[in-house]
Amino acid sequence: MAAEFNIEFSWHDLERNDPIEVLLVLVARQTLEKCKVNNGNAGLVITSDKTIRELNKIHRGLDEITDVLSFSNNFEGQYYGENESLKTIALLEEFVLPPGQPENIGEVVVCLPQAMRQAGVGTSGIRLELSKLVAHGFLHLLGYDHIESQDRELMEQLEADILNKVGHND
Repeated sequence: MAAEFNIEFSWHDLERNDPIEVLLVLVARQTLEKCKVNNGNAGLVITSDKTIRELNKIHRGLDEITDVLSFSNNFEGQYYGENESLKTIALLEEFVLPPGQPENIGEVVVCLPQAMRQAGVGTSGIRLELSKLVAHGFLHLLGYDHIESQDRELMEQLEADILNKVGHND
C-alpha cells in the first residue's frame, strides 16, 4: 500500500511563493516516509517573526523569535515558562476518528525571516535552510528530539538522509 499524506500548506503574514511551497511539501512527505508513517494529515505554515514569537511565548514560555515550532498531536514538547496555566493539557482519552480517516499528526510552523537570516545570501541557501527546518520540525512531530547527544546525532542523520533524497546533496 502506498503512503498517503495530506500536507496542508499555508502562508501567514507573508507573500505566497509557489516554487518553495512544492519543495517544502516534498521534504515533509519524505520525512514521513523515512520514518515509516504510512498515512496522515499535517499542517505546514510559513510565517513572520511577529507570529512565531507570539506562538513561542504562548506555547513554550519563551518570548523570542525561533526558526521552527512543532505542534504534535502525539508527543508533548518542553515548556520553559513560569505560567503553569499556559501549558498544554494532554487529553485523557484518545480522539476517535471515523474508519479509514488518516491521523492528524500535527503542525509545523517555520519563520521565513529567521530562516533567511540563518541561510545568509542566495536563493539556494534559503531553499536548503527551509528544507532543513521542515525536516527538523516534522521529525519533532514524530517524537524525535535532540536533548541527548545520541538523539541529536540520530536526528541529524535522518535530516541529512531526507535532504539528500530531495536533492540537497552536500
